[in-house]
Amino acid sequence: MIRDLTAADLDALTAALHRPLPYDGTSLPLAASVGVCPVAELPVPLLTDALAAADAAMYAAKGRTRRGFHTIR
Repeated sequence: MIRDLTAADLDALTAALHRPLPYDGTSLPLAASVGVCPVAELPVPLLTDALAAADAAMYAAKGRTRRGFHTIR
């Protein structure tokens, strides 16, 4: 959960999650999909609803690419 996430912050987070991870003298490639749900846009901002919406957004991002993000609106 991140409060006040800007587009620039989301781009930086996504880039950080895609940096190779040094391990035991080698570089391991990483990829991640990120789901975003602006809580303020939920009819009733409950944590369970926000997590479910962010999870749905993550799977939508995975459906498009393994390296990206998707925002549920």
